[in-house]
Amino acid sequence: MTRLARRELDAFWATLDMQNMVEGRRALEEFFPILVEQYGNVASIVAADWYEDVYREYSTLVNADVNTDQVNARMRWAITQAFGGDPDQALATLGLVTDELVKQFGRDTVMSSAGSNGRAFARVPTGAETCDFCLMLASRGFVYKTSSSAGELAKFHGDCDCAIVAEDGVIPDDYDPDELYDRYMNSL
Repeated sequence: MTRLARRELDAFWATLDMQNMVEGRRALEEFFPILVEQYGNVASIVAADWYEDVYREYSTLVNADVNTDQVNARMRWAITQAFGGDPDQALATLGLVTDELVKQFGRDTVMSSAGSNGRAFARVPTGAETCDFCLMLASRGFVYKTSSSAGELAKFHGDCDCAIVAEDGVIPDDYDPDELYDRYMNSL
């Protein structure tokens, strides 16, 4: 999902005049919230379908309207390096922000669905490497009932491969909260 959003972002970025980033920023202020909303909506729908298929209960779609001011604030922060003469780094940073924002719609849908169906949920690492922040949150196990009770669990970074998994009595392969906690403590 985010690969497609980033590909579209790359194509749009290529049309910008890097010698006039003030105008480029204005163009991005129009484009970027729409990009996040469109791909975020798809991520939410895919997550809802997945939830219903796996758990055999109704899902709850999150509100897919983006906060344009917040999304554009993140975009402006990400492209700062383009104003300093490093447009490649600015695009890389904006790609990370895109990944984070688009995936959040799907994650929020799973959290909301689990909560509305009375299921606890956990953060489950799925990739080869997991950052210390994610290790710490994943080590807590299936203790969250709502996105507000999850607090920090609901925060993700760009290129994070952690998934929100609702409890169904079956522990995902390779998910051992105690082992994750030990890894976290050994990283300090």
